[in-house]
Amino acid sequence: MANGIDWFRWHHGSVNDPKFGLVAKKAGARVGDVIAVWALVLEQASANVDRGACADLDYEATDFLLGADDGTTERIVEAMRARGLITDNRVTRWEDRQPKRERVDTTATERKRAQRERERDSGADGVPDEVTPCHATSHHVTPREEKSREEKKEQKSKTKAPAAPTFDPLPGLLAHGVAQQTANDWLALRKAKRATVTPTALNNLVTEAGKAGLSLDQALAICCTRGWAGFEADWILRDQRAGPPPDPSKAHLSKAGQATARNMEAWLERKRQEQEQGHG
Repeated sequence: MANGIDWFRWHHGSVNDPKFGLVAKKAGARVGDVIAVWALVLEQASANVDRGACADLDYEATDFLLGADDGTTERIVEAMRARGLITDNRVTRWEDRQPKRERVDTTATERKRAQRERERDSGADGVPDEVTPCHATSHHVTPREEKSREEKKEQKSKTKAPAAPTFDPLPGLLAHGVAQQTANDWLALRKAKRATVTPTALNNLVTEAGKAGLSLDQALAICCTRGWAGFEADWILRDQRAGPPPDPSKAHLSKAGQATARNMEAWLERKRQEQEQGHG
């Protein structure tokens, strides 16, 4: 890379330029080979420290690259010299055809240094001499623009959807006559099973408990005893028909919860016996 530049300009129409056809005719070569050699000449001239110089082209290697007969590249270069494309081992009018970039710095540090130099050269009004007043003011935010931005931010904040309120099932359970301890035990069981209590779930529990002939407190006590996160009347009715269930472990319940569970099991047993007597 020469002087921080690792590219060169390739002008439109180069491939169809008739002078390459004339060079090909004079050198006894194919037009495609002439264009390829010209591209190699430009690339070498761009890569040299002395940009534009092209005296070091390897003719033999280029012939091999193109699959051309020996001496083809040398004849093409000589024909280019005769057409004025190469003068004194330099691409003719290189500086005109390949002007330097307007900004030659290649790093952010160099760009920042150039900016500081421009600021030091600024006039008394703080605006660089080469910058027009219109351009300078275009980079300043007016109070009106600032106010417009603030209004847009405020409008966005107002249009945000409000967060859904969090449902607390405990007051609902207590309102349906569930003992505080039973409610706490059942909610802890639901949390352990990662089952959220929603208003719909609570209403369904009330309905199912009524179908089974139980209060909500009694139904939840059975849930705590058996580790149920939910409740359905059919589960209890099926157990009543099948006889008393095996005694489950109540180690996860509090003392009050265990007492409630034992009372409920006794109640279920009495209900089963009453049904058997009714059928008898």
